[in-house]
This record gives sequence, structure tokens and C-alpha cells, in this order.
Amino acid sequence: GLLDPLGAMQVLAELLRQARAMWPLKTNLSGVSVTLRIDALKAETVQACRRPALNEAWVLEKVSERSASVCRVPLPQVRDGMDWSNRCILNFTEGAAAAA
Repeated sequence: GLLDPLGAMQVLAELLRQARAMWPLKTNLSGVSVTLRIDALKAETVQACRRPALNEAWVLEKVSERSASVCRVPLPQVRDGMDWSNRCILNFTEGAAAAA
């Protein structure tokens, strides 16, 4: 983040966009918070977030009704029957938000 503050904000924006999709805004839940564990992202540079290893993808995984965690997942696991009801792929590539 220190070397690329704009890139760090773009990574954070994608994370929050996907988290909002997991927890849509509901008036009856105002004041209820959700915790997003981003330890895996904090350990990486923006460039490393945007370009994970060739055989990996960044995933946001809902681990409870009020929390989710970011992790790297091997692509074969992503392609071969992963349960997507509580997960989504995070696309940190430059320009991804503009294309969405």
C-alpha cells in the first residue's frame, strides 16, 4: 500500500464490492457489522494481489453469518466443484471495476 496507495484502494474497493454482494444492504439489519479478515492481502504488495501465482486465485469466503476471510485457492480447486454458495472470486486486476 505504501508504494501504490491508489492500487491499494482499488484492491480494497473490489473486496468491499464483493462483500456487499455477500451481505446485501437490508434496512432491518442497520447497525449490524461484518468482519472481513484480510490478513492474506496485508502480507502482499498490490502487484502480488493483482497477479497471484499462475495456479491460484483470490477468494472471499464467508465463514459465518457475520464474517468472511480472504484466501488464495488453487485453480484446480476453483474449477473442480468448489461450493460457491459462500465464496466469490476477487478480481484485483487493473481496470476490473471499470469493466464491471
